[in-house]
Amino acid sequence: MKKVILITGASSGIGRATAIRLQQAGNLVYAAARRLERLQPLTKYGIRPLVLDLTQPETLAQAVATIQRQQGVWMC
Repeated sequence: MKKVILITGASSGIGRATAIRLQQAGNLVYAAARRLERLQPLTKYGIRPLVLDLTQPETLAQAVATIQRQQGVWMC
């Protein structure tokens, strides 16, 4: 069963590497960062980019709502 995973800070470093590794392992990965353009290279792996700034609670709510709407899942 595929897991739906949200990785924050995915535009570089450990977050980026983790997103790629989890996607390659057969999961469905959403990559999040403040600047959408920095996430675009991840789409070649099938990773779905989302805008998310953890200092702005409304962007977290929007990101979760997007995932729920697209995947029909509820997160805890």
